[in-house]
Amino acid sequence: MSDSEEKKIVHVHLPDDEPFKTTLTAGKHEIISDEPSSVEGGQDPGPDPYDLLL
Repeated sequence: MSDSEEKKIVHVHLPDDEPFKTTLTAGKHEIISDEPSSVEGGQDPGPDPYDLLL
């Protein structure tokens, strides 16, 4: 890796008590993804995974 390149690190957190919620952290930014509340276990605090891909 050259001196001009920065390391990019993304942390992924999968809480045990919310089986579909995923929190991605990149630098100072955080993205929360979850299934909609219409799906059993979904809480809908953020877009579902398919919406993130669009």
